[in-house]
Amino acid sequence: MKSAFWGIMISLIAISCQNQSNELNELKAEVLEVHDHTMELRGKLMQTKKELESYRTADSSSAMLDEAIGDLKAADEAMMNWMRNFESPDEQGGTDEEKMTYLEEEKQKMIHIKDQTEKSIEFAKEVASKYRPQEPEAEQQ
Repeated sequence: MKSAFWGIMISLIAISCQNQSNELNELKAEVLEVHDHTMELRGKLMQTKKELESYRTADSSSAMLDEAIGDLKAADEAMMNWMRNFESPDEQGGTDEEKMTYLEEEKQKMIHIKDQTEKSIEFAKEVASKYRPQEPEAEQQ
């Protein structure tokens, strides 16, 4: 009877550990998914920054251009800092609960960086549209 009890207890503990491990893997995948999406945006960010910088001239500057370029740089720097500081929970010590807490915090940071990146690109595109040469309208017949 006692051996059956201990067998069941060991099985329950093993199942519990497996579920916790699955949750950790799922949460890590969510963090990396937001990261990957934000990295895809980085190409647009750099392209838009380059376009805005091309509208600057040596003798003139626009506060809106400077602000938009600054926002793009800040979003890029936030992403670079996150990547430098992120540690995979697999490489950390600590309990599964501590790892879950860490991943939740990192997920929130990445969501914030993604939002910052999207907003900076959107604002920069608005600013760029004011500086782009306008296409001549086709003559109406």
